[in-house]
Amino acid sequence: MIKTFDFNDLYNRMKRILFKNVHVIYEDKEQANEKNKPYSFSILEELEDKKYLIEVVSLFLDNIPKDLRELMVLGEMNDWDNLYKKAHKIKSAAGLLKAIDLSALLGDIEINAKNRTNIEKLPSEIQKAYKLFSEMEISLTNDLAQIEKELAAAD
Repeated sequence: MIKTFDFNDLYNRMKRILFKNVHVIYEDKEQANEKNKPYSFSILEELEDKKYLIEVVSLFLDNIPKDLRELMVLGEMNDWDNLYKKAHKIKSAAGLLKAIDLSALLGDIEINAKNRTNIEKLPSEIQKAYKLFSEMEISLTNDLAQIEKELAAAD
């Protein structure tokens, strides 16, 4: 039987981990770079629940491409209010995977859209965010498959 995803449970677990380990949030960038990966599962691995890790990474892979395409459309429509909200949502998801470069870029997009500053740069920044995600996608998919394989072998 598959346990259904409970966002509140995940949120509470993440909150405990994040507030307990605030000082280590950016240390994993070096660890991720050592593996030539622009992300890290360290926050999710601290939950010690591979099923949650699988679910979160799967949701990320399923939703972020759509969200980034929406971001592009919102930029084309000059809909800055919805653009900054969408950028914030994607930034939060990227932060959960410690995709620091992607998260930082989305933070810039969010701030610029919210404050209506540097809006002429937003289309190229959004394209860059999509490119950063695309570079992560194959590696994330491979890592996800490996974790699923490990979990299946353990059952």
